[in-house]
Amino acid sequence: MPFDPKNNLTFTTLLVPLSRATNNAASAGFDTRGYNEGTLAVRVNIGVQTAGDNAMTFTVKLQHAANNTASEATDIAGANVASGGNNAASYSGTIQVDPRATLRYLFARIIITAGNSPAAPISADVIGIKQVQ
Repeated sequence: MPFDPKNNLTFTTLLVPLSRATNNAASAGFDTRGYNEGTLAVRVNIGVQTAGDNAMTFTVKLQHAANNTASEATDIAGANVASGGNNAASYSGTIQVDPRATLRYLFARIIITAGNSPAAPISADVIGIKQVQ
């Protein structure tokens, strides 16, 4: 049973779950204003490849920017989840982000390396405590 006795946690989708085939694609910006209590947990799921060659790698990395503009976003050091290059396996991971140590907007960027015509289902959700609901 999850520990949230006061229903304080908020859940927001950063990347809706669907098959992704576009390299270097970024999510819409997630505004972290109001998330000043603790860290945000970003849960990333990368499913089994639906198309392409073996040994491709799908990576979801988190970026941040002062404005809601993905082209201005820069990487958050160490904040990524990679598929590992096996088209018969799925991967998931949770990235902890301190909103007080990052810029206001959070983005998830999908990086695809190697292979031919790759595609895989990918999703990302943000879980945190917003001070004002």
